[in-house]
Amino acid sequence: MSAHLEKLVSRFHGRWARMAITGAMLVLAALLVFMLISQAAFQWDMRTPFPYYDMVAIVRSLDLKPDPDILYLYQTVRDNEHRPIFPYLFYIWDRRATGDTGEVLYPAIMIANALLAISLMGFAVVRSRLSLAAKVLVASIVGLAFFSIWNYENLTWQKQIHEILSVLFLSLGLLLAANISTGPDKLHTVGRDLWFALLAGVVCLTGTYSFGFGLVTWPVMLAHGLVGRWRRLPLGVICLFAAFSVVTYYFTYRIIPHHTNPVASLGSPLASALYITRLISAVFSPLVTGVIAEVLGALAVIIAAWSGFRFYRDIFHDAAPARLRSGVEQVMVKHAAMLLMSSLLMAFMISLGRLTINTGEVSRYMVVAYVFWCALLLLLLHEVRRSLVPALVLGAGAMALLSGYQSWQQMEPIVRHRDQNMYIGGVMATWRIPPARGFPTLYPDDTGLFEMWHLARPPFQSFAGRVPFGWIGADLAALPKVPDTTRCFGHVDKVVLRPDAPQVITLHGWGFMAGGARLRWLVVTGLDNHGLGVGRPGLRRGDVRAAFAKSLPDAVAADQEYSGFYLAAVRDPGQQVLVWGIDDSGRACTLTGPID
Repeated sequence: MSAHLEKLVSRFHGRWARMAITGAMLVLAALLVFMLISQAAFQWDMRTPFPYYDMVAIVRSLDLKPDPDILYLYQTVRDNEHRPIFPYLFYIWDRRATGDTGEVLYPAIMIANALLAISLMGFAVVRSRLSLAAKVLVASIVGLAFFSIWNYENLTWQKQIHEILSVLFLSLGLLLAANISTGPDKLHTVGRDLWFALLAGVVCLTGTYSFGFGLVTWPVMLAHGLVGRWRRLPLGVICLFAAFSVVTYYFTYRIIPHHTNPVASLGSPLASALYITRLISAVFSPLVTGVIAEVLGALAVIIAAWSGFRFYRDIFHDAAPARLRSGVEQVMVKHAAMLLMSSLLMAFMISLGRLTINTGEVSRYMVVAYVFWCALLLLLLHEVRRSLVPALVLGAGAMALLSGYQSWQQMEPIVRHRDQNMYIGGVMATWRIPPARGFPTLYPDDTGLFEMWHLARPPFQSFAGRVPFGWIGADLAALPKVPDTTRCFGHVDKVVLRPDAPQVITLHGWGFMAGGARLRWLVVTGLDNHGLGVGRPGLRRGDVRAAFAKSLPDAVAADQEYSGFYLAAVRDPGQQVLVWGIDDSGRACTLTGPID
């Protein structure tokens, strides 16, 4: 089969064929970069500027202890099973600089994602195997992976900086470890190897105390070091770091009652294996689902095991240097091999604690799946025959394009609706109305949420007092009016009452501004102009765009296309309401007339 495949590939080695392949690679790369920029920008716009779910507990912990030391964080602070000591430095920074808005955390998340992608791009300096066009395409694939909309929970949720930092430090620590000499003929001095071991240990320890994923670095480095026959001194240093990390983590570990007991999960190896395959194949779930996805994940694991076995067999027999032309190339492939092992161990770790509460197709786990696929691609590029490399790169690029496009089509509406729900949860918190089944909330514990939400942190106001929630109870007639050149349009299609609390209504409709100003916020008021609820537009309304495209040529098309909303308000029974629009400069106008 391999001979027939090589014969087929050999027909594409002519000059025109090479030019066509190069052109196809560059076109694919351009499309992937466009999707990368679009999806990253969209998720930046969808970032949540107030605490959501577990972030509520983190903000409350800082309310109780504004200046925690490391010992306090180690002994007291828990985030599920994790010990986010290092991310707390960012949480504290964000509080002091921006009042817990995430304006420190979100740039840090984006930068960490970019650095994670860059840590896998060392192949760009490798001279053999990959043409310039192939390097550009592979870089585009890796870049899109970590900014994919499938990764939206990690990019739009403040708290997820702990997971992203953990994976970043994991990758950087393994990259440092990949520089330690392997084989009987050591390439470097013992002093150099010792320094890389010390640095790798510190970085991986930081990753461990960012999020639990960092724990997988220790067995991976030790396995790599034993097979690669590291010198005793660097191997001993890693052993000491591993012992310190695991022992200290163990003494503060706790099993979460509503999660799967990890010990019990060990007795269900088949269920855990299926969970891992679903998690890994979830990045392609917009294209394939069900049994096909599980089969795809299983095949990927088998290929990963085959590639890893081949590579480490060569490492053990000291055959890899003959095939890998430079020291840099050896480091890059060792890094990819260790990342591949790490991703599978991370997936296994997730399965132990989440086996009975989800299927593995969860956005915040996708960073693990993307590490797996990117590492597998990089390892295969050095394990398959050189003549097959262009076909492998083109196939990976085409798959990334299809998956990225389908993910965008399926996930964009979900993320937009999630954004609407966040503001509904904020309105309920501002009014101190308890959560209800099927109604959006920011946190299930209403007592803790209300205390955190209404607490001022000088010089910053409470979340209830900030824009846009500060307009609840305020007189909007006191706001400056939009300029005469601005025209305001809007309509409420329906009003839905919350079954358990009839005073709570949800308004579904659309609104936008034309003539210069752009609609930023929506406020529901009574006829006395006092705020009852807030939100913002953002849902796709193609019908609105179609209706106004010709009659309002000066309006921004995107403002009409994404003018839809649903927002919550609290009114007296039978009270009529208005919907106001507020632009970026804080100027207001009414969008709709009285609504029953």
